[in-house]
Amino acid sequence: MKDLTISLAKRIANCCTTWSVRSALHSDSLTVTGVFIFPADFPAFTGHFPGKPILPAIMQLAAVSYLADLAVGENIRPQQYNRAKFKTMVQPGDEIHIELKMDCHNSIWTGAFSLRQKNGELVSSGSVQY
Repeated sequence: MKDLTISLAKRIANCCTTWSVRSALHSDSLTVTGVFIFPADFPAFTGHFPGKPILPAIMQLAAVSYLADLAVGENIRPQQYNRAKFKTMVQPGDEIHIELKMDCHNSIWTGAFSLRQKNGELVSSGSVQY
C-alpha cells in the first residue's frame, strides 16, 4: 500500500501543468494556484468506477496538499479537513483549477481551498489545517 501511495503522489505531480504562489506583503498569508489534468491512465481512476471513471475525493485533497507543499517549500501533512464539499465529478482529461489560500499562525498553517472545472463550475471546496 505504501508503494501505491508514493506512486500516486509522484503521479499527482505529473498531472500539475502549472502552479504559482502569491504572498501578501509583510504577512504569513499565501495563495497558491495550480492547474491539473488527470489522464485516463491515472491509477486512481482504476475501479472507480468501471465504465464511468471519476477521480476519488481523496485524490482531490491530495492535489490540494501537493500545492500546499509547493507553497511552503516543505512537506506539511494535513491534520484536519473541515466543511469539505464535493459537488461535481472529475473525469479523465478534465482541466481542474485549484486555489488554496493559506495563513500561518503560531507555526500552524490553515487554508481554504476550491477546485473548479475550466468553465468555473465548482468541483469541491473546504478548509484544511496542517
